[in-house]
Amino acid sequence: MRHVISVVIRALDNVIDLNYYPIPFAKITNQKYRAIGLGTSGYHHMLVKLKMSFESDEHLQFIEQLYEKINYFALEASCDLAKEKEVTHCLMVVILKQVHTL
Repeated sequence: MRHVISVVIRALDNVIDLNYYPIPFAKITNQKYRAIGLGTSGYHHMLVKLKMSFESDEHLQFIEQLYEKINYFALEASCDLAKEKEVTHCLMVVILKQVHTL
């Protein structure tokens, strides 16, 4: 999972550089802050395959642990990418602090 998330974070970050921006300010802002959105799909399908009831406590515990890992790996990949690209603005400091406190 760590590797897949790392690859997806890198791909989403690359979209920022490759994207067309009709407004110059949007390009400047996006390239400065490099905000991305990582999503998931197949959630309900996974529950069915695991034979897990949507309303069960087991489900809540499982999904909390799963998305905690996804969040951690995404922050970790973002920080690695920031170090590689030598990004030093304030948002990366916040992310680094979050990763080290998880």
